[in-house]
Amino acid sequence: MTPRGLYCAIFGAPESLQRHIVIYMVLASIFSVILVGALSRSVLVEHVVEYRYETLEAGAKEMASRLEEAPDGSLAIKTFRIGSDDYNRVIDYALYSLNGSPLTGASTPLPPRISIYGTTADSYWFRTANDQPGVAVPLVLNGKKEWLAAIEGGKHPYSNPTPLWGEILGHSYPLIGLTLALVLAAAILAARNSLNPLTRVLDQLSRISPSATGQHIEPDAAPYEIRPLINATNQMVTRMEEGYQTQRNFAGNVAHEIRTPIAVLKSRLQSTTAEPACKELLVDLEQIERITYQLLDMSRADMLAGTDFEQINLVQVASELVCDMAPAALDSGIYLALSGVASAPAYGNPGFLRMALRNLVENAILHSPVDSEVEISVQKSPPGWQVRDHGDGVPDSDLTRIFNRFDRGDRKQSGLPGVGVGLSIVRQVCDAHGGTISVENAPDGGAIFSLILTDNAGTGAKEIPS
Repeated sequence: MTPRGLYCAIFGAPESLQRHIVIYMVLASIFSVILVGALSRSVLVEHVVEYRYETLEAGAKEMASRLEEAPDGSLAIKTFRIGSDDYNRVIDYALYSLNGSPLTGASTPLPPRISIYGTTADSYWFRTANDQPGVAVPLVLNGKKEWLAAIEGGKHPYSNPTPLWGEILGHSYPLIGLTLALVLAAAILAARNSLNPLTRVLDQLSRISPSATGQHIEPDAAPYEIRPLINATNQMVTRMEEGYQTQRNFAGNVAHEIRTPIAVLKSRLQSTTAEPACKELLVDLEQIERITYQLLDMSRADMLAGTDFEQINLVQVASELVCDMAPAALDSGIYLALSGVASAPAYGNPGFLRMALRNLVENAILHSPVDSEVEISVQKSPPGWQVRDHGDGVPDSDLTRIFNRFDRGDRKQSGLPGVGVGLSIVRQVCDAHGGTISVENAPDGGAIFSLILTDNAGTGAKEIPS
């Protein structure tokens, strides 16, 4: 499998619903990871700042509880610094008056209360002019209320949380990658499971055809959201079936009703062949008769069902047809030849397959020059026939539409009789048997029609001696 094929197998074909579902779920997961990461970083920064202030506040309160007034009225401890083993930093302690003037251990006033960062019941947090965090706690000395401030004297390792965040991300990358991989797998699985009912619906739709009436989509096999679409499709299929049935009935009834008058008229013309005009009318009448029988064949082919199939031998069907059609072909100056294998077992309806082969041979005779040969070749694996003529071949513009009903294409300019029914009957019969019908132009002139059936023949077909 190519890389592109593998990609399509996993994510779905371009413009497919599966690919859109997978892409949207992956994008939503990536966006969620980014959003959670941003929120986590914001919470981390907030907690780091709060922790720094809480540490300063605890130290300041502890120091305030240990300060004592000396006998001469001075402080026993003046300016001092205490190192912190936790972060390898120092904390400056200083005394301020109630109005914020420095008393000892500091040379700059205490920041006003209006510039505080936060406050607790008995302290307030602030930042110095150098953006150093500090905490001031109340202290009573000599009967006066003073402030004891604790200020970070060195740079805190977490003053910039970015390195800490980077370290956390470094440890989280494997987990994030695993999470995204699991999300991707879940998205692909969810998309495929969601589309499985649509695949079943598509399979049921593919079995609906004019020759397979009564085929409808089961709404219970589809998601609730698309059941209205399925109900509307079933109603449309029902209307199409009614239209096809009306068309079949009309074609069959018309052909059946005019068959008897045609036979009577033909009999009368044959009894008066002395007149040249009668001979011309007889030729035209035979063409009308051929079209009538084709319409009847088309009506019957629409009703073909697999329950009418049996084990047959394509060689036997072809040999019997050649024997029946050879006299008329010789009258037209065309020779029929049968070649190929001695036996070609197949499974199908012998009457309809004979009808299809007859239409191919009639079409070949019609387009063959006088004193030429039409060859019917039988093959065994897979079973099928090839009918070749030596006429002008099929125009390139007609190769893709030659089997369409009532579509004669560029052949209507040739002046040859026909209404474009015979080859459409061949395709109907071929489709009902699960086979294929194709046409190609031979390198040395003429057309080759190939009717190939499925290779599921049993052993019940009769052997035809060569």
